[in-house]
Amino acid sequence: MIDETQQTVERFENKGMEDEMPEDYEKLLTILDDAVKQQREHTRVMLDEDDASTGSA
Repeated sequence: MIDETQQTVERFENKGMEDEMPEDYEKLLTILDDAVKQQREHTRVMLDEDDASTGSA
């Protein structure tokens, strides 16, 4: 999802659509930001679980 959204943002920017459709552009940026935050949180949880299972801190 992140990769596809980044590609869509790039297409928007390459065609200058961020000026023509600023609300849609902002929505894309919000979707991308939320997806990245969720991925980071998921990665952090997975790393914490791995540390717990191996006894590492």
